[in-house]
Amino acid sequence: MASTRKSPFSSLQDHVAARLRATGLPPGASLLAGLSGGVDSVVLLTLLRDLAPAMRFSLRALHVNHGISPNAGQWQAFCERLCRDLGVPFAAERVDIAPYRALGLEGADDLEFGHVSSVRRKRGIIGAEAESLMDGET
Repeated sequence: MASTRKSPFSSLQDHVAARLRATGLPPGASLLAGLSGGVDSVVLLTLLRDLAPAMRFSLRALHVNHGISPNAGQWQAFCERLCRDLGVPFAAERVDIAPYRALGLEGADDLEFGHVSSVRRKRGIIGAEAESLMDGET
């Protein structure tokens, strides 16, 4: 007998879909997902890719390489491979964090978020961040 329980992933997908609907996402919208390569952004990208056909939005991913980590190139390559495997259009942009280096990783995260937001505004694309779509607030 098949289980009628939903998987945790399915519940998270339902939650993200509800959050997207609450934003008034119009059919045909373009969504740009910031992709750091961390678990939260990878899960969100996968969820969005699965939701895109039914919710009728197009999806792209943007990785911001701020070069803080000596592994920054490997993170970018991982994100590029992931997007290729998922069939999601991918772009990477490098940002100079030198003026923000004293702020550490938190400053780099803020710069990364600001850069992704700027790209979205310039291209007229709606944003998708793990923190806003996967958190418990509705």
